[in-house]
Amino acid sequence: MISIKFSIKTKPGMNLEFLQTMGTIIINLHKVKGCVNIDFQQHDQDKDQFYFRMDWQNGKPIEELVRSKEYNIFEGAMKVLCQNPIVEINDEENEIIQIKDNDQNKSNVYERLKLELNDG
Repeated sequence: MISIKFSIKTKPGMNLEFLQTMGTIIINLHKVKGCVNIDFQQHDQDKDQFYFRMDWQNGKPIEELVRSKEYNIFEGAMKVLCQNPIVEINDEENEIIQIKDNDQNKSNVYERLKLELNDG
């Protein structure tokens, strides 16, 4: 199983819009083939902080995920409404790969996910 965890901080005043966006896509993201579980939470005290986790059977369904309309909306929302996320990928061997904002440069999160999963 592969888990992809996002630690996301919205730009000031954008948390409600991000929350609404996630509410519209999360059910359909869960329906993507190979998805085992999705968890989305907002921090109790810091309303601009969100945690989003997707668990997958293996790395192969990631291609289907990133081709989905819902993922494109998610990535677009992160670019417009949020600061750069911290992304962790936990694979079957419990190795953790972190993608931090200074690692992302101008590439989108999908490109980094694909690169990390193909290298692993």
